[in-house]
Amino acid sequence: MFVEKDMPNLPPINYKECTPIHRTIILDV
Repeated sequence: MFVEKDMPNLPPINYKECTPIHRTIILDV
């Protein structure tokens, strides 16, 4: 699982594959 804290530079696509929650966080940041 990817963590927005560890990889804030990754595109939302990676977070989307992980969980919608992380995707929302990265988009907000």
